[in-house]
Amino acid sequence: MMAFGQAQAITEFEDAATGMYVATSVAPVSLTAPLLGLPYVAKVTAKTGVARAFQKLMSGMLRVVYLSCGVSVFVAMLFIVMSVNFTISERQAEYATFACLGYGRGRLGATILAQAFGEGGLAALVSIPVGIALAMYLNAQMTQAWYEVIDIFRAGDVVQVLAVTLVLIPVSAGPGLRMLNRLNIVRALGNRTIE
Repeated sequence: MMAFGQAQAITEFEDAATGMYVATSVAPVSLTAPLLGLPYVAKVTAKTGVARAFQKLMSGMLRVVYLSCGVSVFVAMLFIVMSVNFTISERQAEYATFACLGYGRGRLGATILAQAFGEGGLAALVSIPVGIALAMYLNAQMTQAWYEVIDIFRAGDVVQVLAVTLVLIPVSAGPGLRMLNRLNIVRALGNRTIE
């Protein structure tokens, strides 16, 4: 341990230093009371306390990230639900014709799921470069306004969000599949003409 004045002289911060780090071989708890007894010491923070505070701060930030990922997945599910339902309502006559020709619920459901997976997969492929470009732009703006934000894009994080989204596609297509199963063939063929 060295005198505060000596630490200021070594760091060339005479009359400007507001803090310093102390490395010691004894337990930090045993140094807290003697350091607080010095007239120029206002607060003593152990490294474990700083690490704990940093972890608490990061867990709060990660909650925001997880919340935004959840909102993104929810919006993606809404998009798929609305798209599948719109397609089924617009093509009721075609699906009714397929049902009359012997297509079973499983085969019709497979076409709906193929459409949902196609739309979801295309959206996932487009979202990766758009998301990275948007993150880089927002981080650059944050860097100009506040402090430097480093862009970190890990493939595992991207794959995790995309995997959750792709797993939820059948769930998102569920309402459309139920609508298709309740399709009244006679009414669907009677109301619209096949072109």
